[in-house]
Amino acid sequence: FLQNNPTALGNPALDPETIDTTELVFDYQLNFDNHLVLNMYRFKAKDLIDKAPVPGTSFLQTANVFDLEGKGAEFEWTYRPAALWRVDFNFAYQNTVNAATDQRVANAPGKSASLRLYYDVNSDWQVSGWAHWIADRRRATTDTRIPLADYQLWNLSLNYQPSDSPWRVKTTVRNLFDKMVYDPSGTA
Repeated sequence: FLQNNPTALGNPALDPETIDTTELVFDYQLNFDNHLVLNMYRFKAKDLIDKAPVPGTSFLQTANVFDLEGKGAEFEWTYRPAALWRVDFNFAYQNTVNAATDQRVANAPGKSASLRLYYDVNSDWQVSGWAHWIADRRRATTDTRIPLADYQLWNLSLNYQPSDSPWRVKTTVRNLFDKMVYDPSGTA
């Protein structure tokens, strides 16, 4: 029932968004040092709300504009190779399409992964380094700009928390190698 907005109109006939999801998860503690998780899912999201042009005017109106269907999987592995070390690995795949056009949703990564290594220097200090990889992002079919490149970022972190204190100090260097990274944006 949005009123008095110079650019968008409300919609009293708006339906709520709904989503039906099916998910299957395998969570297995192989031994004390190895933990594995595999998650597979499907979903159907209906009546998603967005702004749509009002025919014959320059206004936009809140409306139920589209439906999405998606599927994906995620794998996680936590490994402790030694008492002071821990490794976390994660890989995700997803494919989401507009149900009406059967076109893949723009800008969302189709694949991503992260790898993080932790080292406990002593009971108060911890060092960690991690890499994050993003791949397979497509632009909207109407976007004529060059495709987005896949990228990976490397980060370092140093944590200090005295064992007798609830306080922690953390310093982090993100994008350690000063990589030029571009994220999706709307069309110009």
